[in-house]
Amino acid sequence: MQTLSTEDYLKAIYHASQSTSGTVATTSIANKIGAKPSSVTDMFKKLSEQKLVKYEKYQGVSLTKEGVKTALRIVRKHRLWESFLVSHLNFNWDEVHQVAEQLEHIQSEKLTNELERFLDYPTHDAQALRHPLLFSHRAGRSHCITRWLRIRGLSLDRADGGRARSEFRETHDHFPNSAQPGETR
Repeated sequence: MQTLSTEDYLKAIYHASQSTSGTVATTSIANKIGAKPSSVTDMFKKLSEQKLVKYEKYQGVSLTKEGVKTALRIVRKHRLWESFLVSHLNFNWDEVHQVAEQLEHIQSEKLTNELERFLDYPTHDAQALRHPLLFSHRAGRSHCITRWLRIRGLSLDRADGGRARSEFRETHDHFPNSAQPGETR
């Protein structure tokens, strides 16, 4: 189980790495989370010991496969909570992010899965143009992420008796050569 701080760092590294070659500068993360570069370096060393990041002094940091998986789980929870808050509790988009930032750290996988079921296995969050997602556990909906993970040497969790079940989802822009759910290429 990761600490709140660890999760925040992994998510910040993940988001920052999407606009770079995958390696993120210490100062970039320091600015993003509002910490001193020396504190960020200390956290990078801890995350490296946990095998969640690859860190080299003066070279920056990148997520390992396990770091990516963990970051994507956090992003998934964040976006599910945003969708729930907007669509069922009448939050406005200007209010929802900070609340979802708190809720994304809940560790119950059962709660997250039940939230996803309650939302009827969304393929997009409530602000679809902002975050097209591949959330669903239902058959046929996760073929893009399956392909994306396989290409990167990652795998899906098969703890549900063999039914393909991804514990993490991400935006379609990470699957530029993949079909959207329901399409074939």
